[in-house]
Amino acid sequence: MPAPRNPDFYNYRSNPEVIKYQGFDVMTRQVAGDFAAWQQDKLPGKPDDRVQYAIVLHSTKRVVGNCTINL
Repeated sequence: MPAPRNPDFYNYRSNPEVIKYQGFDVMTRQVAGDFAAWQQDKLPGKPDDRVQYAIVLHSTKRVVGNCTINL
């Protein structure tokens, strides 16, 4: 799988200055693309299943982070 369609996801998930505050490792383009594809069609409501939502800065329409929901 190529990099995610939205490069903003890869840009922050591969930035060591951002990742040092998170619970995951720096992502390669391949891993970021695979992860985005895996999350793309997930819907909330399944017990013990994590769904991630993009956080988009309204003024720029850029992805600046994400939020994980785990039921």
